Amino acid sequence: MVMLLLITPALAACAALGGGPSTNAQRQPGMTTNVTPAASIEELRKRPLRPPPARSSCPTAPTHQDLKPVLATGLAPGKPPAGPDYGYGDGPVYLSGQYDFYPGGWDNAIWLVEPAATGPLLIRGQQLKGSARATFSRQSDEYGKPSGPAPGKPVSTQSAYGMSVPFYSELDLVGAEPPYWGAYFADTHFDAAGCYFIQVDGTTFSELILVEVPDAARPPA
Repeated sequence: MVMLLLITPALAACAALGGGPSTNAQRQPGMTTNVTPAASIEELRKRPLRPPPARSSCPTAPTHQDLKPVLATGLAPGKPPAGPDYGYGDGPVYLSGQYDFYPGGWDNAIWLVEPAATGPLLIRGQQLKGSARATFSRQSDEYGKPSGPAPGKPVSTQSAYGMSVPFYSELDLVGAEPPYWGAYFADTHFDAAGCYFIQVDGTTFSELILVEVPDAARPPA
């Protein structure tokens, strides 16, 4: 991974340890659970999706505003760039990069990973009250190029960055490298409006992230 975090499309990064999950945030029971340890992405794929209760509250804004992964190195002496300080989820993985997500097209997401979450990460998602799935582009490297093998066959293509980009039913990440946070870019697509749960499976945990995708047109850029 590369020791840079720029808020531009498609960049993999490691961020230095700093900050952490809020102690004042409203945590929903069962969002993060311990599970039987897994050693590979293939073992993670065997875990079924576990939807939260249908009555679960779907946040319309990030649930944490105090995540502070700050880079150990910067682009200029004395001026290290800082990553976003907000994210959806209770950790150890947070969906960040945007406050609002919209149906259709794609949204540029940043996945922030606490230093303790090492090893492979598997990310999947679908509507809480429906069958629509969340889909993901591949993780990209510091040059905006897809990084790592594709997780199977694409399930759709979306127009992004002036080209047709394949999207997949899952996103595979490599996890953090202590003492650094992991920070990864990958585009996220929600086909329809609704409340979505995104399941993040790690080697020793399974986390659910809830995000509301409004039935509204995407604002003009």
